[in-house]
Amino acid sequence: MIKARSDFNEFKESNPSIKDHQELELIKGEFSAEDARDILLQLFTDKINYHQARNLSSLERFGKLNDISVRRLPELKFQIQKINDLFQNADLSRATIKIQATVNIEIKE
Repeated sequence: MIKARSDFNEFKESNPSIKDHQELELIKGEFSAEDARDILLQLFTDKINYHQARNLSSLERFGKLNDISVRRLPELKFQIQKINDLFQNADLSRATIKIQATVNIEIKE
């Protein structure tokens, strides 16, 4: 584990496979409508749970909610609503749903 930002350059030099930018494939495939809905809802629900736990921790430690989590929670809940609307309003009984989700990571010093 890197102890400080100043250690990052030394770490990067000793590990040439580490880059300042990485792309990770999170989801890549074709799914039934039911599986696609379940996958997407689970991802967004996990993020909501993360931010709720972060808020609780911040409230207990600092006496206030975490600003980032306060902002992100309604955004994530809206995305869940959009997912539910998509799968409720479309006839997807025989559809195949293609999902491509990439996580872009950029290391800033």
